[in-house]
Amino acid sequence: MPQLRALLLTALFAWLIVVQQLAVADAPPTAAHSAIPFKQEKQTTDALAYRSVGALVLIGVIAYGIVLGLKKFGGRLPGPLYRGSRVRTLEVTRLSRQSTLYVIEYRGKELLLAEGAQGITMLSGEAPTATPIPEGAEHA
Repeated sequence: MPQLRALLLTALFAWLIVVQQLAVADAPPTAAHSAIPFKQEKQTTDALAYRSVGALVLIGVIAYGIVLGLKKFGGRLPGPLYRGSRVRTLEVTRLSRQSTLYVIEYRGKELLLAEGAQGITMLSGEAPTATPIPEGAEHA
């Protein structure tokens, strides 16, 4: 969901830039901007069509770049902004409509969990213990 939001915001931003550039190009020049007055030729609808197609192509290229970037980074931010999780899902097997087996890795240990109508049960691994959290430790 965050990747889709970022993609949509980037596409909207690109579209606003293109629309603003089209509006600036269509605006009549002011006296401060044009020192030498000249007769402007009227733009035909063909020129407007070419500019519109060019803007659409530009937006398509930007969207394609965003999709490639999201695939490359996998939706994660590189560097110190991304904190890895201590929990990884290694395998998920659906047994029936109401029961599923999960193999997860937590703090370097593999755990086998079963999810069913009764809730979640740990099938293999260590039983959960209440361990005190040291002061200043970050939670994932």
